[in-house]
Amino acid sequence: MKILRYVLCGLLIAAAIGLLCYQHFVEKDLDTSNIVKAILIICGAVVTMVRPQKQRVVNKKALYAKAYSEFIQNAFYDEPKLEKRFYNAVHDYNKNKPAAGLAKLEKLRRECQRSNDLWSVTVFTALCLDDMGLYEKAIAQYDGALSMRNSSSLLSNKGLCCQKLGRFEEAEQCYQHAVQADPKNAYAHNNLSCIFASVITAKRWMPPRTRSGSMALCVRH
Repeated sequence: MKILRYVLCGLLIAAAIGLLCYQHFVEKDLDTSNIVKAILIICGAVVTMVRPQKQRVVNKKALYAKAYSEFIQNAFYDEPKLEKRFYNAVHDYNKNKPAAGLAKLEKLRRECQRSNDLWSVTVFTALCLDDMGLYEKAIAQYDGALSMRNSSSLLSNKGLCCQKLGRFEEAEQCYQHAVQADPKNAYAHNNLSCIFASVITAKRWMPPRTRSGSMALCVRH
């Protein structure tokens, strides 16, 4: 659709210029009204090519700022260029491209000026590593984020990483802390019950249904 739009706009511009050239060189009669019409056609075509791209950027920010409100808050709010790069990384994570998002976040980390910016970058770095199955590295990033700010969602996510690595006691502690931080965290309650069930059934691990705090679930589904 994007290529087709550019082709159609290009044809409109070419037609307007061609009409002006025909009247000027062939008919030798170029009036003001035709010049105005050609200018309007060209301006309309240019606006059509440029406007949708700007609209997509705005929609991307509005969508993710709401869906990931706990993790984004006011990250890079007064730095438009860095903010755009950050939302591009979040977009990659949300579209199941964690490796691409991680690469963007690692570059962006060097330019974080405020603790709030660094916290958001650290959180999404952990989420990307988690999605890639790099659980040890994800746990390290979750710990880094939790050292800056407590979060029931992140505690539950860390617990799930521990659980996938077979570190059940550590996972149980994470879930319990998550529940203490937010008694309404249903994901933490569910995963904690899985831990208890595995102990009752001769320590057979029962995989939890989902990650806690993975706001991508709200967007993808």
